Amino acid sequence: MPNIDGLELYRRVKRRRPELPVIYMTAHYDADSERLALEDGAAGFLRKSFSGREFLGAIRQALDGPR
Repeated sequence: MPNIDGLELYRRVKRRRPELPVIYMTAHYDADSERLALEDGAAGFLRKSFSGREFLGAIRQALDGPR
């Protein structure tokens, strides 16, 4: 993405639609990005290449909301 990274895109989405559960997905894993996304309220965090089972689990978790 030109001019912004995934974490900034996530933050922009959350500012516009704070109620929307967002699952952060990345091909370039960075532990700090995962920590920041989850601290900022991401519903999940997936590293590519993830399995279909992991993807569906993240969706279920996001729809169930925080515990």
